[in-house]
Amino acid sequence: MYYYKELLNSSEPSDRVTTSIRNWRTNQGDPPIIDISETAYDKTYEPDLMALRPPKSDDPITIFVQNNLGKFFKKPKPPHIPNSDNVLYYSETAIDLFVTIICTLLAIVVLVGSMTTLYFVESKGLRLGLVWVFTFLFAISIFLMANLSKGEIFLATAAYCAILVVYISEG
Repeated sequence: MYYYKELLNSSEPSDRVTTSIRNWRTNQGDPPIIDISETAYDKTYEPDLMALRPPKSDDPITIFVQNNLGKFFKKPKPPHIPNSDNVLYYSETAIDLFVTIICTLLAIVVLVGSMTTLYFVESKGLRLGLVWVFTFLFAISIFLMANLSKGEIFLATAAYCAILVVYISEG
């Protein structure tokens, strides 16, 4: 019963993984799949697939970096894998470090940049408008940086907005 529960709770593979498997199967599978298993990775059966190891991070920024900038994080091919020009090995650790640095810089800009800007603005109407803009930027940035639920995004955004309102009411 325990194993059945674990099987049901396993995560599904990411779109990037299933697309990679499909491309490998059709372009250079060795040996090619020709029997009943030929359609095993078709979109029809995608809900039946599961990931043996879920990705370290599945937030939008990490996915973007993996899909578009992975070539900059190349690592050597493992020696037991046959040579292939269509397969790219990249370091998940290096990508995680890069994304962490980007997210940290973005957090500093959104948090400190908003207070610095509000410090120099005198008009109350303009300050209120800037609170709207910075709150929107904060919500977008946490949506991109973290895989949060809608409720968590709402709570974090409300807390950020409250901090800005207190900051402008004191200044």
